Amino acid sequence: MRKKSKQSGFTLVELLVAMVCATLAISMIISTLFFITFSTDELIRQGSEGYRIKTVKRYILQQEHTSNPSSDYKINPEDKTLSHHDTVIVSDTEILDIQFSDDENSNLIYCILVLPNKSYRFVAGRK
Repeated sequence: MRKKSKQSGFTLVELLVAMVCATLAISMIISTLFFITFSTDELIRQGSEGYRIKTVKRYILQQEHTSNPSSDYKINPEDKTLSHHDTVIVSDTEILDIQFSDDENSNLIYCILVLPNKSYRFVAGRK
């Protein structure tokens, strides 16, 4: 008669399978966290830029322009500020250019805010 061995423990294959499963689970968790962090940062950036654009629009509409004010607004690319007659309207903005145009048919003055991927156009005043 043979005695049965009562050794308890895991085999090498069982340990390797457990390590692979744990590594996959941890890598999925970490990649999900990176994705969520990146997405959240992007949404915050877009929301803050939208707020800056609304601030610029509100400021321009309060000025009640009756002529083309293109030379009154300056963008400083070094510190990313938009100013009007030495008054800083917004800082840390992605606005690349601000343009004004006259519409001869309707006597309106339009403002165009140019950003890296899009532009916004709105009525800035009447002539």
